[in-house]
Amino acid sequence: MSQYNPTINVSNHPYLNRILSKEEYYIIVDEMEKLGFENGWIQELDSSDFYLPDFTLNEPFNSRKLRVESGKLTVESRKSEVES
Repeated sequence: MSQYNPTINVSNHPYLNRILSKEEYYIIVDEMEKLGFENGWIQELDSSDFYLPDFTLNEPFNSRKLRVESGKLTVESRKSEVES
């Protein structure tokens, strides 16, 4: 749910033209817990920053590379793979 990122195609839609708010996110997470979901998967609220495919690349679902160096996480874009 939190990975949703609206595209230009829904820019005029009253419900789909925005990302999930922090308040909505926590309401949903709380409700899942109240309902007793045991096998649910909760993504972090900022997951849309990491799960957005880049369809200009040869491999759109592998468009970012996560790297940990000296305990610091960095995200590298792989734009150099774009086909001409």
